[in-house]
Amino acid sequence: MNINVFKIASIIALWLFGISSFAQNLAIVKDNKSDYVIIVSQSASQSDITAAEYLQEYIFKSTGVVVPSLKETEQQNQNVISIGNTLLLSKTKNKTKDSYQEDEFQIFADNNNLFFVGGTDKGTLYGVIEFIEKYLNSYVLAPDVEIVAELKEIVIPENINLNDKPYNVFRNVNGSFVDNEKYKNWMRLDNVYEVFGNNYYVHTFNNLIPWEKYYKLYPDLYAYYNDKHFPTQLCLSNPEVLNRAITKLKHEMFKQPDRKYWSVSQNDNDSYCKCEKCTRTIEKEGSPSGLLLQFVNNIAAEFPDKIISTLAYSYTRKAPKYTKPAKNVQIVLCTIELNRSMPIAEDPSSASFVEDIKQWSALTDNIMIWDYTVDFAHFSYPFPNLHVLQPNIKFFNEYNVKSHFQQTNTLIGHEMSELKSYLIARLLWNPDINFDSTKQVFIEKYFGDASKYILEYVNTLEKELLKSGDKLNIYEHPTSHENTIYSEKNLKYYNKLFDKAEKAVKNNPYVYQRVKVARLPIQYTVMEIGKKHLLGKRGWYNKKNKDYIIKEEMLAVLDDFYNTCKNNNVRNLNESRLTPKKYYDMTMRFLRIYTKDNLAFEKKITSKVAASAKYSKGDVQLLTNGVRGSNDYNVHWIGWENEDTKLILDLEKNVSFDSIIISSMYYPQSWILHPQSIECLVSEDGINYTSVGKYAPGLIQKDEENIKDFVFTGKFNNIKYVSFDVKGTKIMPDWHYAAGGKSWFFFDEIIIK
Repeated sequence: MNINVFKIASIIALWLFGISSFAQNLAIVKDNKSDYVIIVSQSASQSDITAAEYLQEYIFKSTGVVVPSLKETEQQNQNVISIGNTLLLSKTKNKTKDSYQEDEFQIFADNNNLFFVGGTDKGTLYGVIEFIEKYLNSYVLAPDVEIVAELKEIVIPENINLNDKPYNVFRNVNGSFVDNEKYKNWMRLDNVYEVFGNNYYVHTFNNLIPWEKYYKLYPDLYAYYNDKHFPTQLCLSNPEVLNRAITKLKHEMFKQPDRKYWSVSQNDNDSYCKCEKCTRTIEKEGSPSGLLLQFVNNIAAEFPDKIISTLAYSYTRKAPKYTKPAKNVQIVLCTIELNRSMPIAEDPSSASFVEDIKQWSALTDNIMIWDYTVDFAHFSYPFPNLHVLQPNIKFFNEYNVKSHFQQTNTLIGHEMSELKSYLIARLLWNPDINFDSTKQVFIEKYFGDASKYILEYVNTLEKELLKSGDKLNIYEHPTSHENTIYSEKNLKYYNKLFDKAEKAVKNNPYVYQRVKVARLPIQYTVMEIGKKHLLGKRGWYNKKNKDYIIKEEMLAVLDDFYNTCKNNNVRNLNESRLTPKKYYDMTMRFLRIYTKDNLAFEKKITSKVAASAKYSKGDVQLLTNGVRGSNDYNVHWIGWENEDTKLILDLEKNVSFDSIIISSMYYPQSWILHPQSIECLVSEDGINYTSVGKYAPGLIQKDEENIKDFVFTGKFNNIKYVSFDVKGTKIMPDWHYAAGGKSWFFFDEIIIK
């Protein structure tokens, strides 16, 4: 009897629980309809209006049901989804929009109504995006990739109460992705170019006092060193520089009154002023940052309602001993020199930066970190640094850094741009996320049925890096790890994973192209290592008898790489905007080897001045190995810095020929110019030489060809020696951002036919 009573009581309890449970749900969409309307306030911000549009859009995409969006005055006794600071919100016991921190949001239910409310800027919008991800299982993963779940109903708990806010107040992942408004909103990111004055985000000295306009008239406004003024930086101890900078900023701020942040910061070079006054202040402060900060503080005093931002970068990275930033001065502290294979806090080679951030954080709590997370010389190249992203961001936060400019340079075709941007965005909002599961979720959603192979690839890269003990440098060449992370064995394994990944999604053209793009860095690495070992085992050629035969499988990699770039609108491959088409053309040029009918092939060459050992070990014999240089000056190029030289080629016997070719590189971003002049001379005996021509690009070179062939033609008979008298430019010209710095010239190959 008691047992039966217990059973009946249990059944009744479960039935009541079911009723109660059902009553505690809000059916936003059920049975292909909705009893709700979306309302915004009469004075809704654009962000709140966008939030309402997103919610309506993704409910429709998920269920096919349109939830009407109305002004709050049009609503009549329907269940309501309230967006922002509506009148209906004020009737609840919940706090109003003004009570929340910037970008903070809350989602809650009251009397069968659902409320989204948040702080200034985009709090409410971020709440809607959180709701769409959590309850609609829909995501924006890249500017052109969204994942939408098909739902029969949207039912949520009536006791829903979600509240969240960002740890960091300014969150930027640099690159083209944030130019897409929806993507930027979904990742909860900011864009520096929307808060800083136009053309006034970092490296602004030349914007303030353009050298093109003033240098010849007033050279003393500019940096003094090597017994001369150069337009590389400003002379910050010159009071006229301060007056002109303030005047220029007043003019610019008048045109852009809505912009709060203005950068007053050094140009992108190390050639700062060393005049007597500047040097005296620098020595007293123990760092050039002290002189810079005094200058910036004086400007900040003129504009108390603005934030004046400046760089702690390169020669100004070290904090000053005495001068403190004014309250409205922001310090942008840069990590450009650091190793990317280890967390900063654990890496002995980063000790000086650790000391610098300690010193700066003791002076101010207004610090923006400028971190670098890709290889800038080779965007489409594996850079397995995902494992340091979380510990580094948490390290910055330990020193009260709440603003971040993560220079990830996102663009389609850049190494794992979509994944890296997603992870950094999540970390900037909440540094304590479960990193591994967040990474896995993205890969599963973005790569679908290929995800297990992509995840294995990403994890194996990290494992091989850690096993190798190698460092990661943001300007390294793929050959840097050719015997470790990118050994022949490892590259074969990575390619095997991508073969499986492509096969898994071959019937889904959209995901298939995502896999193809993800494969570009491995293809790029295979090709670049192959260029170094052009005629070797890992190179582009096989030797058959005395001939070199190009490997068809390597040409297939190049063609597939180029076609994938074209199919997916990949725009550039490095920070110098090397296009896939130019890369293809320069690779094909490189592959035209000159071993046949080239009288210079493998002949002895000497240089009066030794080439720099930094590049190709300074081995001038590479100039006669039959191989032209690639698009990267690290591969098959020989360089001289701040020098002239004379090259003498010994043809071993007296021969006749019609043409002499030697090629040089122009890459001003790395201070490489064509020679000032190059004269070719020939001789029968090595004693008496005759000039056969001269080229003179000159000292002031602008917009030159990237690779220039110097061609000398004629009827050259009975010649044994060929000489090149080369005069370098030695210093960078006035137009260059590093004017006065030492310049280079590079040669790749001598061809005589």
